[in-house]
Amino acid sequence: PSLRARPPEAPPPRPDQPRLKTAEQTAEPLPTQESEEAKEKARAEAFAKLPFLEQARYFAMEYAENLPDFMATQLVTRYQRGPGDKDWKKDDTLEIELAYKERGGEKYTLTKMDGKPSKLKYENLGGSTSSGEFGAMLIAAFSPESRAEFKEVKKEILNKRQSVVYDFKVKKAFSANQLTDKTTHQTVTAGYQGTIWIDEETKRVLRIEQASEGVPANFSITLSESAVEYDWVKIADQPYLLPIRAEVLLGSDRDRHYTRNVIEFRNYRKFDSDIKFLPPDK
Repeated sequence: PSLRARPPEAPPPRPDQPRLKTAEQTAEPLPTQESEEAKEKARAEAFAKLPFLEQARYFAMEYAENLPDFMATQLVTRYQRGPGDKDWKKDDTLEIELAYKERGGEKYTLTKMDGKPSKLKYENLGGSTSSGEFGAMLIAAFSPESRAEFKEVKKEILNKRQSVVYDFKVKKAFSANQLTDKTTHQTVTAGYQGTIWIDEETKRVLRIEQASEGVPANFSITLSESAVEYDWVKIADQPYLLPIRAEVLLGSDRDRHYTRNVIEFRNYRKFDSDIKFLPPDK
């Protein structure tokens, strides 16, 4: 009979001897719904521990990224006041179609002037105009580059919402606030100070006001103030915080000539869909 040599038996492993692991032993466990929910809960708990103003900063900086591509109708009533005027005098009314795209920003198309159809390009429109109501002011105020100084001043009700009110200030050295004279095409950078109302529950900004300061004395515009008020609006059945009203003051203290634009935003809708603006409850 043939003989076969039996392989020597492996000695039992020492407790301190490293061993190769099988694929089953090294595979990471698949994430479960419970583990994802636990992570989300942990993130929410960590976020809730942040100071109130830092939570508001997070939402403000994320504001534009969360907006959908949409259209809206912008109604602008423009006023003027000269050296001998005690009250504002109505100049004209504008109806503007506003298109907003996440990558392209805001685009304005003038459709009516004083209630009559107009083919004038928005860029060629004379007088006082404004832009940036969709997040630019918010982002500028909360951006770390602006180094804004915030001071809590009070709590009050705004549009039936409990809000925390802060005064803030941005020095010229850190400001991105620019004023442009459309006649001379000159542009200057100015610091600014303002007030901001933050919803105590949602940590979203409900209103922001700001006024330029430190404008060069020889510049044509010495007064520049603006305010934007936000509320929840539904677009395609989804709620978004969007401007509902705005106001812009511009003028020259030297010439005592001032302009005032009162802006209303209506008929928010997604492209190729009809959606009605939801006015705030009174």
